[in-house]
Amino acid sequence: MVDIDVYNTPSAVDAITFLAKELAFAAPTRPNQPKKVLLSANGTIDFEHYNKLPLLNVAINSFNQQLAAAYIDRDALFSQLAQLFYGTPYAVSLIHRHFLLNSGERMVENNRSVKPSFDSSPNIVPQIWLRTGQAIEFQYISDPSTIAQPPSPAFFSTFNSILDRYGVDVLGISYRTDPGRCYTYLEEDGPGDRERVVVLIGQELVPCNAPEVTWIPMYTENHRLIMVACCNCTVNC
Repeated sequence: MVDIDVYNTPSAVDAITFLAKELAFAAPTRPNQPKKVLLSANGTIDFEHYNKLPLLNVAINSFNQQLAAAYIDRDALFSQLAQLFYGTPYAVSLIHRHFLLNSGERMVENNRSVKPSFDSSPNIVPQIWLRTGQAIEFQYISDPSTIAQPPSPAFFSTFNSILDRYGVDVLGISYRTDPGRCYTYLEEDGPGDRERVVVLIGQELVPCNAPEVTWIPMYTENHRLIMVACCNCTVNC
């Protein structure tokens, strides 16, 4: 949702390696886990596949059901993801859609407005990825050279190994946005055709119909690494 400077995060690479080793010695993965997929960080899903993404309420219910089936709560899952995402320019996102696209369209954010666009400008870069590495939403960046590189195949692989352990398939990766803690971005319907607008508000102003959809890692005052919401999304369907 914002321009992000290029990151140089060797600690993030170390975290990926550490987590991969930890997972290798952990308990066996749960049965019926999602099948592994071929990563394609530069790929983009077409409008028909985008239209099959779950609506927000469906995605939330699926996430809760998957956690319950794995006998784990969200905080326990997020504690593992926080270690992977800390020190990176990425966030955890709940994969969902609000509108249907037409052929040739893709969802693009520009100046806090998110709506379908036919624009094929090189200034439009991926913003949100499925766990397969395929981009589903995009953003307009005035200078694309200033944005961090997309998540690497190694990052996706470790991310997927954590999700596979618990049979979770409704989470993806997005570029990080900050506020978190006391403030959050709120996404709600805009005035245009199939438009969503993003505004910054205090946590106390988040409406009851706006569940958390994007999370970033932060340390608490007690030096505990957790995931906190940086974006809430109103339910319009």
